[in-house]
Amino acid sequence: MPRVTLTNNFGHHLRARITKDRIIFDQNKVAKITEGHGRVGVNALPVAVDVAAGGSSQHSEERNKIHHLELKNPGYTILDAGKRVDMAYSKNDTAYLTIEINKNGEYVIVVDQQEMDSDQSSELSVTEKGSIEKTKKAEKYFGVGRNHHQDHDPSGAFSTLMIVNE
Repeated sequence: MPRVTLTNNFGHHLRARITKDRIIFDQNKVAKITEGHGRVGVNALPVAVDVAAGGSSQHSEERNKIHHLELKNPGYTILDAGKRVDMAYSKNDTAYLTIEINKNGEYVIVVDQQEMDSDQSSELSVTEKGSIEKTKKAEKYFGVGRNHHQDHDPSGAFSTLMIVNE
C-alpha cells in the first residue's frame, strides 16, 4: 500500500487529506467460452493417416451502467509545526492529496487535489515559508534542514483544555 510522508517545517500547523474517486458498475457480465476440435482419419490404402486437433478459449467482460462515485475521507489530518506523518492510501483507487496551511488564522490551499502515484510512496516537506517540495535525502535520513519548532504550542482541543482544581 503506497503512502505519502508529510513533514511540516512551517511555523504553524497544517491540515492534509487524501480523497479518492471510485467508479461503480451496476451490471457486470463475464463470459468464458472454450471450444475444442478433433479429427482422426485412417485410410486403408497404402498407409494414410490424418490426425488434427485444435482448441480455443475466449474470455470477455462487459460492464454496463457506469456510476461515478466520489468518496471522501471524513476529514483532515492536522499536522503541528515540526511534526511528520505517514498517510496511507489504496493503490486500487485514484487518490488525491490536498494540503492547507494556517496563515494568520485562515487556511490557504498549497496543494489542491494532486493525483498520487498508485505504485510508489512519496515524501513531501512544507518549507518554513509555506511552499511544498520533495523531501531532500539529507532531511529524510539525517534531519538536516528539518525545523522541529520546539517552542510551538500545538493546535486543537488539547491546547484549549483547562484543568480546574477544587
